[in-house]
Amino acid sequence: MITGPLLFDLWFPGKPRGKGRANFAVRPRVKCTMNVGGQAYYTLSQVYPKAYGESTDKLEADMTVLCIQQMRKQGHFKAVQGPIQCNWVAMYSTLASDTQAVAFKKVRGIVPKMSTPDKDNIEKLIMDAGNTYLFNDDAQVIFGTSAKVYGPREGIRARFYQSDPELVAAWVKEEFPWPKEKFELFGYEGKKPL
Repeated sequence: MITGPLLFDLWFPGKPRGKGRANFAVRPRVKCTMNVGGQAYYTLSQVYPKAYGESTDKLEADMTVLCIQQMRKQGHFKAVQGPIQCNWVAMYSTLASDTQAVAFKKVRGIVPKMSTPDKDNIEKLIMDAGNTYLFNDDAQVIFGTSAKVYGPREGIRARFYQSDPELVAAWVKEEFPWPKEKFELFGYEGKKPL
């Protein structure tokens, strides 16, 4: 595991939710919505921004307040500079309708959490909540691990570490090795393309 010095250890209580995105609902071509130069254009989809706007903004604002409170308790008062690594886990409680055997399998990790929200939406919410307070920009996060699991308490646990770009590059070379000759990657087997 690639970890540097621990910067922040944050806990966001409550059921983990993802950052809302615009929903596109396909509509049937019932009527012409635009007529330009005798050509009829039909709307195939419609965006419903109200489905995610207000609740996501409030959730992000609440998480930002929690970020500020917890970072101050941990002795940080300014945004961190430089590359950062973020490891986080979203923990969900088991269902009340689950039997004891099923709940035990879920908590042990035998039954994975594969329902919504998507992992990338949860990560986007964490990064946007810490933006300008924990770090200047979420582009500083260059490495990280994440998971969705069933656990004893509902919430998101996020840890931010100082990252070493050389260790990240070494991990990339080990995990995703490149061919020895750069043209082998494209099927040229050591010969330069014409």
